[in-house]
Amino acid sequence: MAYTFKSRSAASVTMLRANGDDILRLIGRTPAERGALAPEDLPAAIAALEAAIVVREPAPRMDAPAPADDDDDDAGAAVPLRQRALPFLELLVQARAAGEPVTWGVV
Repeated sequence: MAYTFKSRSAASVTMLRANGDDILRLIGRTPAERGALAPEDLPAAIAALEAAIVVREPAPRMDAPAPADDDDDDAGAAVPLRQRALPFLELLVQARAAGEPVTWGVV
């Protein structure tokens, strides 16, 4: 199962249920089969998500070796929150600019 987030002002964003649950908790919402963010709720949701990305961003290690160019080395690496959340964050920003709500549902 997956979440699909929608707004009239932006392209839809679909993400796996576990990731969607995490994102919803980060913006102060309880994960639910369906829901909505009113336009007036978008600034707080954007700020909360941006803050969570900063907090979860791993600090660069000065003693860490430089990453190799070999793509196989990244096969088991976890996808960071910044990468998972960016499409949703862009949806929120575009919806805020247009004064449109964001809705979601589980498909």
